[in-house]
Amino acid sequence: MEDNICTSCGTFIPDKDIGCPLKCRDPRCSAYNKPPLIDISRTHIICLLGAPQSGKSLQCDKLVARYGYCLLTAEEVLYAEVKEGGQSKRARCVADVIQRGDRVPDQIVVNLIKEAIIRESPTTNGFIIKGYPKDKKQALIFERTIAPICAFIYLESLPDILAARLRQTYYFDPELTEEQKEEVIMRKLAKFTWDVNMLMREYPKKARRINTNKPINEVFDDITYFLDPIAMPGGK
Repeated sequence: MEDNICTSCGTFIPDKDIGCPLKCRDPRCSAYNKPPLIDISRTHIICLLGAPQSGKSLQCDKLVARYGYCLLTAEEVLYAEVKEGGQSKRARCVADVIQRGDRVPDQIVVNLIKEAIIRESPTTNGFIIKGYPKDKKQALIFERTIAPICAFIYLESLPDILAARLRQTYYFDPELTEEQKEEVIMRKLAKFTWDVNMLMREYPKKARRINTNKPINEVFDDITYFLDPIAMPGGK
């Protein structure tokens, strides 16, 4: 769907700076009256983003230990659906898409995350969503379907460092030349950077870039300096 279409009601977005959180002022838009799935004043949703090999898993584990939140990832809910969904239509759809190596539709991913949040909400006061949403469109669908996201943390690394890490860990088609492999890496990083920059611009007050070119504990200190007022008891 194009960026200038409201993901909730399909109405054309006439202006960039409008009060509606989904950038749409049509009274038919269900975003005006639809209550969120959870009360974010009590149950926080934190999204931690970063390019491949940027240290997301390590920082997520440290955040879970600090705040007692539940960790969710899109990959885990997708594979759980395939494993536990049996022969349901949705499980078969997800399995087929994954097997083809294609991207699972955003609404299916968000619905699965929503179901996981419903299951875990009684036993936690917050959620860390690792690596999702990856772009502005996914974020709008997430907030429309579940609840507003309290904060976005972006683990930012120098492009040269990320490229070097990807060269060591990314699976390439064995028939590709070294030059072609380099093009794959550059395209992957360029797309990720573009998407995350558009996402951060959409949520300037909720988003924080964290420099990861420093010791792990210093990175964690920078993250918690931003999140503690939100996540700690009494935080807003």
